[in-house]
Amino acid sequence: MKCRCGGWWLVGLSFAVLALHGCSEDGLRADFEAAELALAGGRYIEAERLYRRIVKEDPAGPLAPKSQYRLGFIYDHYLDDASRALDAYEVLLGSYPGSPEAAEARGRRAELYSRLGAHRKAIEDYQVLKELARGPGKADYQFRIAMEYLKMNDLRQARIELGEIVKADPASELAPRVYFHTASTYYIEGELARAVENYERVMRDFPDDPLALEAAIGMAAALEESGDLEGALRMLRSVEKRYPNSGVVTTRIGRIEKRLGKRPGSKAEKGRRRR
Repeated sequence: MKCRCGGWWLVGLSFAVLALHGCSEDGLRADFEAAELALAGGRYIEAERLYRRIVKEDPAGPLAPKSQYRLGFIYDHYLDDASRALDAYEVLLGSYPGSPEAAEARGRRAELYSRLGAHRKAIEDYQVLKELARGPGKADYQFRIAMEYLKMNDLRQARIELGEIVKADPASELAPRVYFHTASTYYIEGELARAVENYERVMRDFPDDPLALEAAIGMAAALEESGDLEGALRMLRSVEKRYPNSGVVTTRIGRIEKRLGKRPGSKAEKGRRRR
């Protein structure tokens, strides 16, 4: 039997479905906005509940990857639950690999791995991000990789990673940090001449960078350890009034002066006065 209303009932049903979908989308967007307000207001459990609801009810929707990212961020930064944070980031990377949130999640996961001491896993994530990055971002991830090797006490590999940055771009904004940390690796290994060389480069080529003062302190330590007490003393005196924690520098100056017999009241100083 032919339906008297023809195809109009199908049109009506389509409009009803679209209306329901629109209501559902509006409801989820309202939930997302409420979750954002809860997150901003420090109501983290409420925000987490709303974000989870959005992902569960519309996993293929445009708000799902944003909500999944927020879940990882909440677990990591506010609820101190590293395990759930890693799970949330893993779901995001597996389910929404092409989303803008995926790269952000990988970076957050790398930072979390680093804090947990899983430096090789952090390196794997940073390596992926470096390959995807363009411009200065590539050097930034290269530097992060170097720092992970430094935390693992793999000083040689740390230097290799650092060297790649200035090899690719000698004028990189990271250059002062590259030479400073390179100097530090040599200092730790007892390669004091090379440490001094790199500390000196920071001071000479980047005198206005905050690390120039730190390089002077590092250079003084390397000179003192190598037996050049006079050189160490000159270096410390040159930055004593400019170094933020000048008391530390003054104390070190006093210690070296005492070793050299230049400090008032020392035996060597008393002997010189008698003569």
